[in-house]
Amino acid sequence: MPHVIVSTTTATEQEAASLARSLVDAKLAGCVHIQPVRSVYRWKAEILDEPEWHLAIKTTAQRYKAVEAHIREHHSYETPEIVCIAIVRGSPEYLGWLDENVG
Repeated sequence: MPHVIVSTTTATEQEAASLARSLVDAKLAGCVHIQPVRSVYRWKAEILDEPEWHLAIKTTAQRYKAVEAHIREHHSYETPEIVCIAIVRGSPEYLGWLDENVG
């Protein structure tokens, strides 16, 4: 089964933790890493430089659409980052564990 990492960011640590927990609880992700980041981006003709929280959501390619829908439903941003990155290789033990923990 192909595996992916879905990337998104949130404005607060609390929102990141809530989104991560809800994804794992719904068996849409086996694991979510949360890290503080600094983002520089253009939004509505203005360049912004702000702290955010990055989520790296480990899941299966088969569950991507459900993960995307979940993020859209629970995210506070008008246009949240939702980027899917293929996992080309990984340890069989870890990928097997991921398969067992994603519904």
